Amino acid sequence: MSQPALALLAALLTYLVSLAAGTLLLRHCTHTLSRSEERFLGFVLGSSLLSLSVFLITAAGLARTEVFLFLACAFILLGLRKKAFRPSPVELPSLTRPQRFLFWIPYTAFTGLYLVNALAPEISADALAYHLALPLRYLREGGFPRITSDMYAGFPQGLEMLFLLAISIGGKSAAAMVHFLYLSTLPFGMLAFARRNGIPMAGIAGSLLVYLSPVVARTGTAAYVDVALAAALFGLFHLVWLHRNDLKISLVVPIGLLAGFAVAIKYTGFLAVPYALWGLLSPRRARSWAIIRTALACCVIMILPWLIKNFVVVRNPIAPFGNALFQNPYMNVASEESYALAMRTFNQVTYPEIPMEVTARGSRLLGLLGPLFLLTPVALAGLGNPVARSILFPGLLFLLLYPLNIGTRFLIPALPFLSLALGMVFARFPPAAAALVLLHAVLSWPAVVTLYAAPHAWRIESFPWRAALRLQPEAEFLRQNIDDYDLGLLLERLVPPDQTVFSPSASMQAVYHSRNILVGHNSAKGERLKFSLWTPIYPQFQPSRRYEFHLPEPSHRLRLVQTSSLNPRDDQWSVSELHALSGGVEIPPENLRLKAEPNPWDVLLAADGNLTTRWISGRSYLPGMHLELELSGGKFLEDLIVDCTGDQGHMTMALSYWSGSGDWRTAPGGPAFREISLQADLRRAATQFLKKEGVRWLVIADDGNEGKDFLSNRHAWPVIERGRANRYTVYEIP
Repeated sequence: MSQPALALLAALLTYLVSLAAGTLLLRHCTHTLSRSEERFLGFVLGSSLLSLSVFLITAAGLARTEVFLFLACAFILLGLRKKAFRPSPVELPSLTRPQRFLFWIPYTAFTGLYLVNALAPEISADALAYHLALPLRYLREGGFPRITSDMYAGFPQGLEMLFLLAISIGGKSAAAMVHFLYLSTLPFGMLAFARRNGIPMAGIAGSLLVYLSPVVARTGTAAYVDVALAAALFGLFHLVWLHRNDLKISLVVPIGLLAGFAVAIKYTGFLAVPYALWGLLSPRRARSWAIIRTALACCVIMILPWLIKNFVVVRNPIAPFGNALFQNPYMNVASEESYALAMRTFNQVTYPEIPMEVTARGSRLLGLLGPLFLLTPVALAGLGNPVARSILFPGLLFLLLYPLNIGTRFLIPALPFLSLALGMVFARFPPAAAALVLLHAVLSWPAVVTLYAAPHAWRIESFPWRAALRLQPEAEFLRQNIDDYDLGLLLERLVPPDQTVFSPSASMQAVYHSRNILVGHNSAKGERLKFSLWTPIYPQFQPSRRYEFHLPEPSHRLRLVQTSSLNPRDDQWSVSELHALSGGVEIPPENLRLKAEPNPWDVLLAADGNLTTRWISGRSYLPGMHLELELSGGKFLEDLIVDCTGDQGHMTMALSYWSGSGDWRTAPGGPAFREISLQADLRRAATQFLKKEGVRWLVIADDGNEGKDFLSNRHAWPVIERGRANRYTVYEIP
């Protein structure tokens, strides 16, 4: 069977399994849902149960194709036996013929475009880095490996569990097809809600505003998770609406599961939990608090497995965030803060620039909604309508987290609500709603988007039908769209499967090869290796500043204390080498007991004799940070020499010592300071450290500073060039 056919089959199985599980649960709670509501709500609810099942199988080390096929067949057979696929007899008011034409013509035209793009080989950046790369690794290793050097492995991966099931059956393209399921079913969920509430024209306008949006299309046809989160949130909203407005039904368990699934898809979905609890806490219902407890238990069932996994692997249940609260050796607080700042200030786009950037430009914030979304504030004109208020409330609630990451696709979770509310306003005059839909369809067609969007806006740009059907060789298509595709093939040939490849600066695709890639900015270990490799290249990272402390009385215990009260965001305290002296003779590091606060795990780097390594605080300056040295055996220390790098513009230090009176005292006068010249072979020292850390393979971009230094000082670097692909060179440390 061909790759496209397998991907379609895998997506169909995923849909049927989810539909069976979700429909059975919904029918256990209520028999008042219509056919269209059951299909949408059953799918999104059932996918939460399927995701949890795949997680448990993977955690048990049973992530294999035959196991997943057995799981899928069991769910489908159960659904057939319990008649889950039999349509509900309940029907919603039908659309008129003009309304059906208005919905189906744009929907059909764009669905063909989307399907082809979803079936084409995956080329999206985040999918290549982790959304698809991680499930592929789980499948190769049969379970969850212990990944401590990739921050993205800490994100909850509720949807990636469905990717894992699908790719085990249908290959890599099946992951995007699973996400496409949520994209293609979301409009029907929105339309079903609108029909139930007697506002079909608003449902048509709102659903197509979302479905035809360029950024929604691009995201929903890739192995990403944002559209799935939007579908889960809208499904949750629909269930909450039914629960609050029909006292005869109780949807507590589905609401709790779907709220928890939203968090399991993406951390930004966590507001689904308070929204669900608010929806359940109704003064018109008895036993509201018992209902809350039940819903919370269901939320926990969906969220807790990911928290436990993170705690076991990296000691931090909410990794890669919260490292100040859950201190660990795998991720620095400063790195987390820098990442969060970069997301809040993406490409230095200011708040006044955001409206045009996210609607019509689309380059700096990676995607555009479409120019007509500039009309979104008009939705507030519907606040007088109780249905509109109920729609706008979750939309504005889920919009609250947008400032944490101002990329355009982080608006997608709130988009169904804002679009539906906007559609309600325009639906007061049906010709205006129809004009809105048709104009949006024209402005969202790829050839038209090119006329007004920025040149590099992230969007669907073509109709790659030959690539989708594999009439164009997959390798040819991938070479045209991924600049490090050939690099992956080169690594596959050169690097043994059990060895690690280090890339100091650039993220790399990890889908079209199976080698373990360690990136310089994704973990504390990656940063240690990156700064070691950078030390010979950048003078500011070289330990050329020497501070000499003299004690007024000998002591066996010293404490080097950071005293700066400044707190620059990107500056951290670091110490490259400590030299403790007694009688003018340096004490061997192995005779010293070293401690540090914070980052006690790297303290030995401050006394390892390698000038390219350093202990680093891992967070911005705080008074009281310290390194502690203790000398046993009846000997005493008299002097301390501290070598530091030149990139610390705000550092001030003091030396405390344990006095004969049994208390800490500060050495008077401060340190003597001087610049020193380094005579060591820093390039050799850096490669020795990498090798000590288990890295023997390097990928260096030739057009970066590292690449230029490797090429211009090729005889100074003790490495062997093993191959080149495009602008990358692969080196081995012998």
